[in-house]
Amino acid sequence: MEIYGRHIKINNENILSYNGNKLAILNLSLNRLKESIVINGIASQSSEDKMEVDFKNVDLQFLNPFLKDVDVEVAGKINRNITFQSLFAKPFFTSNLIIDSLSINNNLLGFTELNVSNNLNFDEFMVDVRVLYKGNEGIQNTPLAIRGFIYPESKKNNFNLNLSLQNFNLKVIDKFISSFASEPQGFISGDNIKIRGTFKQPDIRGELICKDGALKINMINTKYFFTDTMKIDNNKFILDNFLLTDAQNNKLNIVGTITHDKFEDFYLNLQANAEKIKILNTNASSDQMYYGQAYASAQASILGDLSTLDIFVKAKTEKGTKLVIPISSKTSVSNNSFIKFTSLNNTLKDSTVQLAKTPQKDMNLNVRVDLEVTPDAIISIPMNFSQIGGSLLASGKGDLKIDINNKGDFNMYGLVNIDNGTFGMSIINLIDKTFVLEEGGTIQFNGNPTNAYIDVAAVYKTKASLAPILGDKYSKQVDVNSVILLSGNLMNPLPKFDIKLPNTDQQTVDELFMHIDRNDEKQMIEQTVSLLLSRQFYTSVVENNTQSSTNLSSSAFGLAFGQMAGIVTNMITFVDVGVNYTPGTEAVSDQFDVNLSKSIGKWEIEFNSVFGGKTQQQAQATSSFIGDIKAEYKFTDAFRFKVFNKSNANDFTKYNVSPYTQGLGITYKKEYESFADIFKSKKQRSKVLK
Repeated sequence: MEIYGRHIKINNENILSYNGNKLAILNLSLNRLKESIVINGIASQSSEDKMEVDFKNVDLQFLNPFLKDVDVEVAGKINRNITFQSLFAKPFFTSNLIIDSLSINNNLLGFTELNVSNNLNFDEFMVDVRVLYKGNEGIQNTPLAIRGFIYPESKKNNFNLNLSLQNFNLKVIDKFISSFASEPQGFISGDNIKIRGTFKQPDIRGELICKDGALKINMINTKYFFTDTMKIDNNKFILDNFLLTDAQNNKLNIVGTITHDKFEDFYLNLQANAEKIKILNTNASSDQMYYGQAYASAQASILGDLSTLDIFVKAKTEKGTKLVIPISSKTSVSNNSFIKFTSLNNTLKDSTVQLAKTPQKDMNLNVRVDLEVTPDAIISIPMNFSQIGGSLLASGKGDLKIDINNKGDFNMYGLVNIDNGTFGMSIINLIDKTFVLEEGGTIQFNGNPTNAYIDVAAVYKTKASLAPILGDKYSKQVDVNSVILLSGNLMNPLPKFDIKLPNTDQQTVDELFMHIDRNDEKQMIEQTVSLLLSRQFYTSVVENNTQSSTNLSSSAFGLAFGQMAGIVTNMITFVDVGVNYTPGTEAVSDQFDVNLSKSIGKWEIEFNSVFGGKTQQQAQATSSFIGDIKAEYKFTDAFRFKVFNKSNANDFTKYNVSPYTQGLGITYKKEYESFADIFKSKKQRSKVLK
């Protein structure tokens, strides 16, 4: 007959007999391939009768269907025997089994000896279990050893065991922590860990020494490393300044407890403190409320079980932060507009991160964050306005309150004051320019991030002649700032274009804007596109077809030169390079501009040169090279020192002055509520505010 795939063979040598309270079995075997279980002996009430069960290469995997509910899979080969005495009265039991290559959840533990007996007293079982592991280099250790006694009949204390661990592989716990963590690695050691208590409520006490440990928290997809000591006190794990580090060796200290009920129903009561630590490492997903990389100095508390978890955080952004909060552009939440906090040093480097596992649906997660936004992070908002696209990167300061839960609620409150940053603008894939943000912009959050309000101004600095608008006597190149004002709802801010001449006399400025209506949106877009594309003011008046043809060919050459300049700029990485070409006219020669800039610590160095851009008379009288050099050292945001060599030809339109001005200076910027506050002491101003 067949039993669970095994055959019982009965031949002339097999004898099964039962007489009263006596069962005799001689050489009864269950066989499958190379596996066998052989039962031989007499089972009765007599202590002198005994029965042996011999195992030969029996695969432990036949137990896995019974262990499925506890997420345990075992493997290995059982050998040797178990002996029973007085089986029908007070049974005595002796086991000297061995298991070759015991593994739990696909993790090899090693060669295992199972010695269990109650020869001294039928209700007292002596236990001696050892797991021996031999590495590739012949190094042998004992990952697990349990010695002591088990009292199955006792109602007060079923265990009197001592547990020792030596480099026990943490991968074994993978399935037990899968609801909140994964990828465990490292080893645990501990001597003389005491196991007492009952089967219903075991009492375990001792210390665990973790070595080369690591664990990934699924919710934030961040891996932490640890080598420290953890205390076990009955049903709780105690962390006393337990040290975790991230991949960059930033440190996080944890104090608190993790309690459990027979290693189920875990409850966390933890306090964490970090000067700087990675707290997020996730990627975009359709159901993600936030993603990216985040570094913070923080104080946090984590309270709750694995069904309801409350996290309270007081944090300050640090360098390297890339926290992305998806925001839809106009209608669809799945679109690619978002807010992102990221290090200014890493704005040109996109990090590839793995997508975190989605938290279990039954987990009730509540996260509250008081976030201090610092200049170490920036805000990035990709934008699209019909044929105009761009990406806003803004560094600033502010305080934000963030409330998040896994039900889809996401609210932000607070104001970010923008100090500096950039706006990279692209127009119909033809123009790609980087504007610099003016200080003083703001982003205001009032709950749902999609209802935030933005108010910023971005400037692109160039040089152009006013001759196309005002005539040849204004042929000198002047500083021209193209300005984009972004204001309104963050989802759909209204762009407005403007032009400023920062170093030109007011009379000339007024005369220029008699020909250009700054309130006419169409005119301002035309002038902005013309300045960005060809570094010339746009005029719709064309004298003849020859002039039109010349302008078209010059613009085409300008576009080709711009592409070449982009290649050069990408090749040079140690300094920021800007190269541009402005086609000439009959009155003014062609012009080539080269701009080099570099930030070194608190130093900001800029060199700008112009080749050409002269009338015939100027070209004969002076060199066609104009160079501006400026070096500025920032002690603080308000206090700065600078030295410069400035070409006056770039500063005035009509007046002849000396070719260059050199100098040095100190600037200090301070804002006051009123003119009278300038003359009041800090103490007096404080009294007024109170």
